[in-house]
Amino acid sequence: MRTSLSATAPYLFPVIAGFLPLILLVIVTLTSEINVDQLTRDPNAYAGVHPITGALSTLGLFLWAAAATMWMLCAVLHKLQNQSRKMHYAAVSAALSAYMLFDDAFQFHETIGPYNFHIPERLIMAILAVIILLYLAGYRERIMANSGFIFLLSLAFLGGSAIIDTVGFIARMMPKDVMYWVEDGMKWFGICYWCAFAFLHFRAEAVSILSVNKVR
Repeated sequence: MRTSLSATAPYLFPVIAGFLPLILLVIVTLTSEINVDQLTRDPNAYAGVHPITGALSTLGLFLWAAAATMWMLCAVLHKLQNQSRKMHYAAVSAALSAYMLFDDAFQFHETIGPYNFHIPERLIMAILAVIILLYLAGYRERIMANSGFIFLLSLAFLGGSAIIDTVGFIARMMPKDVMYWVEDGMKWFGICYWCAFAFLHFRAEAVSILSVNKVR
């Protein structure tokens, strides 16, 4: 029975993973005034704007996804090596990266949270800041042991972008185009450093495991 399940799992998982989002989207269309094409079509095609609209934001999503994937792979590697503490660290890092991807992709703190769930944007940002501080406090040794300065740079850039975004008078001090370059540019560098931190950890763990197996 187990052998049969193991053989069919690679075929069943994509089907299940593919149907779940579709079911959720069907529920959204049935319980809201959102049309099907709004949920299924490419946003730029739907809005009738240039295909490279939001290019920097889209590239940022690629890096968030890459970071979450690398952390999840690290968690799997640690589990296979029976390293529970490292696995928890990697799993929490993957979850945090996945949330950042979700928030950035669907504008949770800017739109969905405040307008659909009536959670103020600043409260969402404050909760996220607390979670990151707890993450830093709980895993400070592991973070600093593996290019922790890279992660701190990421937080500095992301925090600077968030401050410009939420503190109105700072944005009003700059011309609009300059403000966009500064705010979104800082966010972009923050995501780059976040992804780099994930990559450095993944590379270090992969090299460590490969070297151990080579010795064996």
